[in-house]
Amino acid sequence: MGKNELIIPLPTVLSVDSLCEIDFASFWNARYNPVGKIVFDFSPIDFVRPAGLVSIVSLMKLSKYLKVADQYYLREPKDDNVKQYLKRMGFYEQFRIIKETVSPKVESSSLCELREVKDELEAYKLTSQLTRIVKEQVQLEEKMMRAISHALGEIIDNIFHHSNSPINGFVCAQTYKGAGEIEIAVADCGIGIKESLKGNPIYRKIRDDEEAITTAVGKRVTGKPHTNTGQGLFICRRFIKENFGRMDIISGSAQYTLRNTDAHVKCYPFWQGTVVSLVFNLKHPIDPKRILDSEFPMDAELDDLFGETDEK
Repeated sequence: MGKNELIIPLPTVLSVDSLCEIDFASFWNARYNPVGKIVFDFSPIDFVRPAGLVSIVSLMKLSKYLKVADQYYLREPKDDNVKQYLKRMGFYEQFRIIKETVSPKVESSSLCELREVKDELEAYKLTSQLTRIVKEQVQLEEKMMRAISHALGEIIDNIFHHSNSPINGFVCAQTYKGAGEIEIAVADCGIGIKESLKGNPIYRKIRDDEEAITTAVGKRVTGKPHTNTGQGLFICRRFIKENFGRMDIISGSAQYTLRNTDAHVKCYPFWQGTVVSLVFNLKHPIDPKRILDSEFPMDAELDDLFGETDEK
């Protein structure tokens, strides 16, 4: 590696579990000591999951925003299946890399291509699409589906209302029929959960990122007081715990993981912003009453969400 060249090799499986293998230290060093050329090396990759995809796209976008290099290069995957998948998910389009002409994309009931969340309209469209995918794959009753839709909407909404991300944020989803699961992932490079929560005087004494994430998955936790928000991560945590799925949140120097019913928080190589990965288990049906009746009836301000509507 030359003095003015920084190569960022990516892990064989690009997922929420392997993001910590990326050389973040060298990347952040380039932020303060720009290099002549940065190369994002996709050649080792043989499998990509949603959390890995949204995170690396966010990191690549951030590198250009921060001007860490004079020139930016992508070393393509050697695996043809990975190349085709990246093309199918709209990865190359994000960087205006022209590939051979492909058929127009048709909205799928099993995946959501990589999308940039630029504004409220895009967030609304994305939430609607993800809700349809979850409804098709998980097949929940209406009240539970409305709860999940509300939660996904809040998590996506956080990108432009709370994160202050200079490169917006990115979302995608994929169903894995063989494994019996669907993963939805969201990533941004904003101020992170700890700084976001400090917008609320109640949380200004939060010590570190570990405490911030643990707090954020609680009930009615928001960085903007006097608003009807703060339910997104909480609802997803409750659902995934009952569903025996998995939830990961990476922010700053901490990672929260809920797998099946066990949760833990650990230190993490610094990530500017927040990554959220939600994995719903398609093989484990849940009793919605265990979630809805145990948590939500006490919340009068959520009556419009969980109660009956007058819509015809």
